[in-house]
Amino acid sequence: MDVVIEDRDGTSSLEERCFGLRGLKLQGAVSNGNKLSLTSAIMSDLPLTRLRWTHVQPTGSGQQGSAVKQPAGRVTLPVYLNANRANIIFTVDLQVAKLDEELSFYERGVALIASTSLN
Repeated sequence: MDVVIEDRDGTSSLEERCFGLRGLKLQGAVSNGNKLSLTSAIMSDLPLTRLRWTHVQPTGSGQQGSAVKQPAGRVTLPVYLNANRANIIFTVDLQVAKLDEELSFYERGVALIASTSLN
C-alpha cells in the first residue's frame, strides 16, 4: 500500500485509484513532508492521509513464506481501530526523517489510530 500524509498546508487533491482519510491520529510521532519524526507529544492529528493499494513482488523464489524486503528509511506501523489498541486494521510503511531512528519507532510503540471516540 502506498501511503502519503499531507502537510497541513498541502493540497487535498486525490490521485486516480486512491482514497483519502481525514481524522487519523499519529501516536508518538509527527509527520512533516510525508516523513515521520519522533516527538514527545502523545498524539498528533493527520489532516489528510491518501491510501493507494499497489502490487509488490515478494523477494525469494516465490515459495510460501517469502517476505517483502523493507527498504532502508521506512518503518511498518500498525493502524488501530481505536486508542485501546485491541483491534489492528492494517499496517502501513512510512518514510522516517532520520535513518538512525528507525528502531526507536518500534521501541516507543508509534502507531496510527483510526478513531479516538470508540474507546
